[in-house]
Amino acid sequence: MFSMFRKNKLDLSTPSNFEKSIIKASDNLDDLFGPKTWQEIAKKQNPRAYMEIIESLALSGNSKCQELVSQWSIMICDSSDNPETLKFGLRKAIQFGQLAAQSGIARESLNLPISMMKLAGILMEESGGYFTDEIEELFKGTYQWSVLNSKNLQLSKEDRESAAELATELYEGSPELFDSESEAQEEKSQSVPVLHGQRCAKEICDEVDDFDVIFQLVLEDIEGASMGNEEAKAFARLSGISPSQYAGALNNSRPEVDGPKGVKTYLDEMALRYYPDLEKVAEFRLAATDYIMRHHKIGKYASKA
Repeated sequence: MFSMFRKNKLDLSTPSNFEKSIIKASDNLDDLFGPKTWQEIAKKQNPRAYMEIIESLALSGNSKCQELVSQWSIMICDSSDNPETLKFGLRKAIQFGQLAAQSGIARESLNLPISMMKLAGILMEESGGYFTDEIEELFKGTYQWSVLNSKNLQLSKEDRESAAELATELYEGSPELFDSESEAQEEKSQSVPVLHGQRCAKEICDEVDDFDVIFQLVLEDIEGASMGNEEAKAFARLSGISPSQYAGALNNSRPEVDGPKGVKTYLDEMALRYYPDLEKVAEFRLAATDYIMRHHKIGKYASKA
């Protein structure tokens, strides 16, 4: 993300040092968490302590850690035939995969129906074909994420078409099971950019201590919103920041904001996940800006405790 605010190095010497270093390096975890890193953790006297740290960070909103836990759980399943191990790994892959998918990580949204159907298959075999509550929820979840994936422009056309085929196949097999999901699914698909924007904004608020950088980011976002669609223009009008404050902000930026590793650059890159759906791009950016303003009590939030 924004390397000027953090060092990119993992310290595996102790769980405590590991937790501190993983927070600082969370934007580069894809590069840092290779097979060698997992091997070193596995050799530790208390490897579970390291994994618990990753899970804790994942539950607190770190999208990279969410993806790591999900992928690690899938790896466990790939190397085992034991039903109990498979159930444990798949449940964890689903739990953290959903968090990562809601954070905008397309690969995890694509993996979710696969993990859900695998777990449902194991449970169906154990129940003798009887639909338990968990199995029903897994089928509903598979359908929900398949519908979402069929509309997810981050995925390839082939993946979207495959997701649409799976959703259709499930619906035609048990329409009574999924009829109640259709309306809720549309609402959920609209909320993903908002949730993602809030998560990205939380990362910025957690990592950037320089208020001048934060305030410049907000001014630039408000000026950009004032030139956007009707929703964005309304957001700017109601922001509590006058045009005289934000006018010209985009032409008066600083490297920490719009440089290659700047906070605005990071948000712009994340927003591209929703392109060319400009409404979802706007939802993402407005949600992020609103979160940052609320967190730092800027504009209309200045007088609120």
